[in-house]
Amino acid sequence: MISRLLPIFLLFLLPACAPAPRAPQPTPANSAVHPAPTSPAPTFSEVHVRHILIATVRYDPASSTFKPFRTDAQAKTRATALYAFIVDGHHDFGAVAAAESDDAGTRPRHGDLGFFRRGVMVHEFEDAAFSLPIGQVSQPVKTPFGYHLIQVLERR
Repeated sequence: MISRLLPIFLLFLLPACAPAPRAPQPTPANSAVHPAPTSPAPTFSEVHVRHILIATVRYDPASSTFKPFRTDAQAKTRATALYAFIVDGHHDFGAVAAAESDDAGTRPRHGDLGFFRRGVMVHEFEDAAFSLPIGQVSQPVKTPFGYHLIQVLERR
């Protein structure tokens, strides 16, 4: 199943033929968005996640580039509101992903990305996915593509 999902997801999360960017060291400016994990290194090799993308850029196939879609502030505000809607309102993550995610490839599957290993996703997304407890929804995680809400379904 991951072989069908990965190409669609990579279209939105990985720039063509470019290595994944590394996250900056935590600073007061970015630590509130995605604090550094404090737990020891995980012993599992894959995580199964679903996500909601609130995009700041969109891929333009005509130019083979990413074009601005919404401002960083607009995306962060929307992602934060969706986080509160899910966590405080006890709404189903999958239903919200199906209705609100900007990732057209995973939206029909309620945001499900399937299993993936380290080194596949951009660093910020991967760090959050591998450090979250099963079932918990992340705070908005900023990547070069926008803000993501991530929920880990299982590990192996």
